[in-house]
Amino acid sequence: MIVVHCTVLGPTSRNMLGTTATGSGTSLVPMMLALAVAAPLSGQLLVRIPHYRFVATAGLLAMAIACTLLARADPTTRIVNVTAEVVLLGAGMGLTWPISTAVIQAAMPMNVMGVATSQVNFWRSLGGTAGAVAMGAIFAQRVAGAVGERLSALHLQPEVAATLMRGRGGQDFGAILDPVRLGSLRTDLPGALQPQFDQAVAAIRLGFASALGDLFLLTALLLAVAIVASLFLP
Repeated sequence: MIVVHCTVLGPTSRNMLGTTATGSGTSLVPMMLALAVAAPLSGQLLVRIPHYRFVATAGLLAMAIACTLLARADPTTRIVNVTAEVVLLGAGMGLTWPISTAVIQAAMPMNVMGVATSQVNFWRSLGGTAGAVAMGAIFAQRVAGAVGERLSALHLQPEVAATLMRGRGGQDFGAILDPVRLGSLRTDLPGALQPQFDQAVAAIRLGFASALGDLFLLTALLLAVAIVASLFLP
């Protein structure tokens, strides 16, 4: 569940910074590259370190640090900083993933090892699906309140509010954060109203940052529980 949540919110945080949809999606590339490098490294460490639980602890700790740093991101955060943080997140995932399978296989007798391994994959998939739905619902609720509160404080002109609603297209406010769409919406407004439109966009981005920060902090807390649990692995 934690892995799916971070994988979804990684590009979402890039979108909050004002990148295009393509640029947002490419934020997954360095994370997945880090995961691809760290996963085989984790396998090598398993056969070289007597107490392999420390590998799991290190991976979970890297993920917790990355989520804590991502929770602090706001519209002024440099993209290079976010990229470095998602690389750390991917490295933590790569170190942790093989350990869960190895722990189960080491604990089970040979005649049920296949069943135990399949159960790991099943519950990992189920937890990821349920977790993504739960986190998505929390995020939708939090972002609506955070954005609405900030926009209400601006006392927008009716024309600006109507433009924002048109930009949403029946979706959440994230739909209008694409730079191309923003430019088109802004030029449709009279020059006198464009500064207020810019203020509204900044308020939306701050609302997204607040909601995302809360979810990343929640993820870091869940990872803290996992870190404590990893210390008790045999």
